[in-house]
Amino acid sequence: GVSLASLDGELFCFVCGKEFCESHIKPCVVCRRSVCKDHGRKCSECGNIICTEEDPLECAACGVLVCPGCARHCSDCADKVYCKKHITECSVCAEKFCPEHLGLHLKYCEHCGKGLCTKEQIRCKECGKIFCKDDSNECSTCGDDICLEHTLRCTDCGKAFCKDEQFYNCKQCGTRVCKECASFCAVCGEATCRGHAFICPDCIKKVCNGCLVETKRFGIFKKVTCRACASR
Repeated sequence: GVSLASLDGELFCFVCGKEFCESHIKPCVVCRRSVCKDHGRKCSECGNIICTEEDPLECAACGVLVCPGCARHCSDCADKVYCKKHITECSVCAEKFCPEHLGLHLKYCEHCGKGLCTKEQIRCKECGKIFCKDDSNECSTCGDDICLEHTLRCTDCGKAFCKDEQFYNCKQCGTRVCKECASFCAVCGEATCRGHAFICPDCIKKVCNGCLVETKRFGIFKKVTCRACASR
């Protein structure tokens, strides 16, 4: 009801054609034409006006109105529009996802529960479950990924292996050693770890300590040798 002192500027609503003062007429952020409050809708994020002549952009998750500048799109359903609250950017791949597709994109480590992007998910070849890098290993021989539970580790070299690789148990202490670290006694043929493999001073062959014997010469001088050399 305010009297118009001047006819300068936008005074008429583009939709209804009625006259309004500057306080009651705003430009549409899309078409830039002025509209009154009855024919303008406010963007829920930036507050800009969108006229009723423009197609409404509503968040597919919550239904709030957003202008083209504030509208966000999911990488997996680009035809839909979302508000800022319902779009999440993956910190690893930088792709943007709606709540539904974020749940499909992210998997959680079975051990620590950390959310993992598809680019950092590690699937154990034995159990098929998803793990993070810190809770998994790579087999030193075949290169396949294995979780901590299904990792076999050599006592001597400390390398990680999957169960498909060949291992030996030390005859003396029972520890597990890989084929590269295992020593085989020249007398009994049994496998031993490095700590229980000895060199016979006579034949210079590796033997386990169970196949070493102590001999005496003249009842005084003691000598350690393997059983094979002692029997000659």
